[in-house]
Amino acid sequence: MEKWDDWVELDPQSWPKRVEKHYQLVPTICFNCESACGLLAYVNKATGEIDKFEGNPKHPASRGRLCAKGPATINQIHDPDRILYPMKRSGPRGAGKWTRTSWPEVLQEFGSRIRKAIQQGRGNEVMYHVGRPGHDFIMDRTLQAWGIDGHNSHTNVCSSSARLGYLLWHYADRPSPDHANARFILLLSAHLESGHYFNPHAQRIIEGKMAGAKLAVMDPRLSNTASMADYWLPDRIGGSAGHGENHPR
Repeated sequence: MEKWDDWVELDPQSWPKRVEKHYQLVPTICFNCESACGLLAYVNKATGEIDKFEGNPKHPASRGRLCAKGPATINQIHDPDRILYPMKRSGPRGAGKWTRTSWPEVLQEFGSRIRKAIQQGRGNEVMYHVGRPGHDFIMDRTLQAWGIDGHNSHTNVCSSSARLGYLLWHYADRPSPDHANARFILLLSAHLESGHYFNPHAQRIIEGKMAGAKLAVMDPRLSNTASMADYWLPDRIGGSAGHGENHPR
């Protein structure tokens, strides 16, 4: 870390010449999922711009390891199609025509539409969607005060199956078990390979296996996670009689 204020690397595009590039490494966090893995932003000292992101080996949870979304954060910064202002559709739906507007205009237009819908008893037409739900529950309380059941997020189709399984037997939807020191690990769904905020968990699950722990995975798919397990427990949805029973294979 004592070298992070003046980190030196050779510019690969200048090969075979040895051209040094000087960076300041700034610790930050990846916000592409809830795992919040540690990143290092490589700030080019000549331009003041971020050239790339890599894993932060000093982060206590991710310990320098990342999924593909971490380094790809640089694309979100330099994407030429990045939306910088609120935009309003100015042509037919699907025509791709947009006009820049302002936040006061956005709030006025949507606020008046929501107010009118509530006054006319059309609350079922109001829905609040967020990419990843926060933990302050402000919008939940607001919607309940309006008498509206209209909260939605991508968690509905993302981690919901794993979180439901945890909740049913663990009484917490996202626990952090001590996998590295466990003797038996039960996973409900495909945590290691596709449950994205389980990067820190995945590392410690493998540490547990290397120390002798047995791993059981309940997943209808022979996923990458299941392929690493000592016990794969799939289910057969519906059953042979078609009455909805789950029959273990």
